[in-house]
Amino acid sequence: MLWEAVEIQTGETLTDGAPPRGAVALRRRVALVVCGAGTVAAGVLAVVRFGPTWELPGVLVMLGWLGVIAAIDAASRRVPNRLTYPALLLVPLYIILWPGAGILDHILGGALGGGFFALAFLLYRRGIGLGDVKLALVLGLYLGWNGTLVALITALLLGGVVATLALVAGLGRHAGIPYAPMLAAGGAFALLTG
Repeated sequence: MLWEAVEIQTGETLTDGAPPRGAVALRRRVALVVCGAGTVAAGVLAVVRFGPTWELPGVLVMLGWLGVIAAIDAASRRVPNRLTYPALLLVPLYIILWPGAGILDHILGGALGGGFFALAFLLYRRGIGLGDVKLALVLGLYLGWNGTLVALITALLLGGVVATLALVAGLGRHAGIPYAPMLAAGGAFALLTG
């Protein structure tokens, strides 16, 4: 299922349904295992943290969405519009229907997340894509101002660690590290600690 999503994003054809071979296949397998394990762990932590409340289904859906986007971006270096555009419509609706939600806080969160990554996109187009901007906007709308701040700081710290590890591994400055997994991890951290 996820292989097909990656296939659609990369344009590569998988003849027998099996993943492609070589370094790309290894990257995809690692992305699936790491993102899948992280999503399951975050889901378990969310069940423990929120218990049987009205918030839990929304949190689990958001964590699953983040996990899928992180896996696809890690495998293909793309954040699919098929996942971001519906979220850009559904998250504001969810926030409006959310009991006691401070709508202004969520709008400010969206402005912070989307604005920060839009600025990064304008300054460094080779490193940040519009998919990252849309992902940050959705996260900001969902998390609100404080949650978005936590998510962005976490994502930036994780990005720094991954970039340092890439340099140490000899991949160089232009390794093309996908950023959605860091944003997804930052968003999950903000969701679970907020």
